[in-house]
Amino acid sequence: MLINKRIIPVLLLQNNTLHKTVKFKKPSYVGDPLNTLRIFNEKEADEIIILDISSRARITGPNFNLLKNISEEVFSPVAYGGGIRTVAQAEKILSLGFEKISFCTEVHDKPSLLKQCIQEFGAQAIIAAIDLKKNILGKRYVYTNGGANRIKKNWKEYLISVDELGVGEILVNDISKDGTLDGYDLELFKEVSASLKTPIIASGGAKSLTDIHNLFLNTDVNAAAAGSLFVYHGRKKAVLITYPSRKEKAKIFNV
Repeated sequence: MLINKRIIPVLLLQNNTLHKTVKFKKPSYVGDPLNTLRIFNEKEADEIIILDISSRARITGPNFNLLKNISEEVFSPVAYGGGIRTVAQAEKILSLGFEKISFCTEVHDKPSLLKQCIQEFGAQAIIAAIDLKKNILGKRYVYTNGGANRIKKNWKEYLISVDELGVGEILVNDISKDGTLDGYDLELFKEVSASLKTPIIASGGAKSLTDIHNLFLNTDVNAAAAGSLFVYHGRKKAVLITYPSRKEKAKIFNV
């Protein structure tokens, strides 16, 4: 499967507004999703991933009214994840104009749902998200439910089992790097992208465009995702939104 290299902003929804986190904790408000998406439209983002991390989404499902407003606002391809529990919910989100849907906890708890969605909508529309975190001894584990639950299965074996589901892409979130702005774990993404056949989206730790360049240079990932790099607090706590220009992306991709 050939997928062009992409640079993807990841936007986190909590209570219908945008937040950012550090190691999946301490969510802080960064702005209104619709205003932010208008700016990313102007900057011609390759793709956008929107994840609802609120407890509401996990309990009651996606906020379809907000998603309708988002779909009407954004021009770039958009993926949504958060609270999708049924094929009917997935179908409704895609019918609103979202190109892809992302699953995380359901990948572990209900893989049959992903298989149903693949059969119904095609593999290209399905992203399996995997949240990884190191403990204090440096041992890596897979977590679900927003980083709350650790699963027992070896993380490498888990990735292989997800690889075999037949999804279009796997989003690997490095919880240990989330929001830290200290660079991607290149060894992690080098190993993951080399061992799996499914295209990989790498997320966690990007501080600069150089980090993204190094990610593509040293690994075989198909996309670099980042949150705090693109939406962050500047001077006087003003929220700033950035994204690489075409010229900057050409340098990143060595074009």
